[in-house]
Amino acid sequence: HSGGSLPTKALEAAGLHDAIATACWLDSKKYILVFGSSTTRTEPFTQEDREYVELLSAYLSRVLRDLDQRSRIAHLAYHDSLTGMENRARFLERLTEAATLGARTNRRFAVLYVDLDRFKDVNDSAGHATGDRVLLEVARRLHKTVRQSDACARFGGDEFAVLVPEVESAAELSVLAQRIGDAMGAPYRIDETDIY
Repeated sequence: HSGGSLPTKALEAAGLHDAIATACWLDSKKYILVFGSSTTRTEPFTQEDREYVELLSAYLSRVLRDLDQRSRIAHLAYHDSLTGMENRARFLERLTEAATLGARTNRRFAVLYVDLDRFKDVNDSAGHATGDRVLLEVARRLHKTVRQSDACARFGGDEFAVLVPEVESAAELSVLAQRIGDAMGAPYRIDETDIY
């Protein structure tokens, strides 16, 4: 209720006797900002009270919008804009972390490099929009194939990498590499056409 009172049941459920509320916006999402009192007020809220609450709401909206923008910028700094995967910068940070941890704990890790064969031919013959759809499918398949603890990244173009932070054996790594190869080698169905 913009600048108004809340229903009695909502107040009671929150343990409040009196409250005043107003809308607080973040992009197209609407939040309700509530100021309440656990004791009963002797006087009703005044117009000045309502204006103060609305002023606080406007301020909080700006703060939330700023935090949201910072979060988006931070996300873009470490993620590929097309696929949403981590990018080279974030992958290299993770690699450094894995190497540091491995040196301290004698734990082995591995990096698998994935490069798509003939991807330039797909872009040249079917167009960049189709190439982008192939890249999105590659990202989906990679995430589906690796373990949750593994990190996938797009380095750019048709280059991807997988960081396996804990490797128990060469056989385990070989199985993972085979699964990735099989997933990447399956046809890519784009607009009723199979791309190999």
